[in-house]
Amino acid sequence: SYPHTNREEPIVLPKSDVVILELEDQSKIVVRPSGTEPKMKVYLIVKEKNNPNRSIAELLADADRKAASFGEELKAFLLRA
Repeated sequence: SYPHTNREEPIVLPKSDVVILELEDQSKIVVRPSGTEPKMKVYLIVKEKNNPNRSIAELLADADRKAASFGEELKAFLLRA
């Protein structure tokens, strides 16, 4: 949405071959092929519950730890395959 007008418009993105895994906590793992190289690209989107008793720095640190853990688990899974 546009804050100064409150007008909303859909975001139109190009179609892409992606796999999105949504986890119970609403975090996501997005996997897509590279468009220019023979490799996959993985994006980790982590979600932390907002807690007014915790600082933004603490929430970001937890999100970084969660993303690192997801990355390690995904890497181990792919190397077993």
